[in-house]
This record gives sequence, structure tokens and C-alpha cells, in this order.
Amino acid sequence: MSVDQRILAMMNFQFLLEVQGGNNFAFQELTPPEIELPEIMQGAPYGESDIKLPGKPKFSTMTLMKIKPFDVPDNWILDWMAQAVINPIASRRTAFIRELAPGGLDVVQTWYIGEMWPQKRAGINYISTGDGEKLMEEVTFSVRSYYPQNSPGWNLIFGL
Repeated sequence: MSVDQRILAMMNFQFLLEVQGGNNFAFQELTPPEIELPEIMQGAPYGESDIKLPGKPKFSTMTLMKIKPFDVPDNWILDWMAQAVINPIASRRTAFIRELAPGGLDVVQTWYIGEMWPQKRAGINYISTGDGEKLMEEVTFSVRSYYPQNSPGWNLIFGL
């Protein structure tokens, strides 16, 4: 895909996913993971009530919809899923989601995604965009972490 085609494509997409290893995808819709701090009960001394403390953060799945791969063939998700079965540890990837401003050239916000791997591909509904490229409708990823890149608190939690 030429640079002009990428710019034209990005004008129709609001998000860019950059996966470790150089794979880039544009997509139109995102269901980000839910973030939960589970409650942990800590015993208090001398018969006092237990103390409630926040536990380690837990993240649900992340779903991307209307995905347009730039640098990989259409079967990229199947290859990645096969890698996850063969070598679960090595198949996890770090990635960044970039929210793009109107026009698709400037980045508004960047989100860090730690240790993601594809968990589910919903159907094989490819849609032609008319420029020789195809869109995949929906892929769900398991993620270990998901937070704004410019968040000092989350950076401290994960040691980045």
C-alpha cells in the first residue's frame, strides 16, 4: 500500500494499532477492557473489623472492529492464534493504540497494551473497501494491561 493510500485509509479510521514486531492495523471501533481492582480483605489485629484493600488490577478482553491490516496478509489473525497455541508465552505481544485526530495524521491519545494475544475471531466476514484491501469485522484480544501511555500512576504499577 502506498503512502497516499495509507493516508486516504486513515482518514476513514479513527484508531491505529501498532503491534510489537512491526504489524500495523487501522480500525474503526474499539471496546476497551474493563479495569477492576478486586477487593482483598486484610485481617485486623485485636478483634477489629477486617480492612478492605485494593488488589492487583484485572483487565477484561479488548475487542477491535472493522480492522484493516497494513503490513500483513489477510490470514494474520489465524497465524497469530496458531502461535498462541504452539507457544503461549512467546506469542504475547506489546502494542499501542493511537487515537487519531480528524484527518488521521495527528495522534490525540496513546494507550499501552501489555501482553496481548488474540482470543477470538468472530467469523470470517471480510468486506472489500474498493481499493484492493479488506476489512476484518471483529477480533477479541486477551490483555494483561491497558492504560494511557502518559499515566504516571499506571507506569509505576507496571514498572515502565
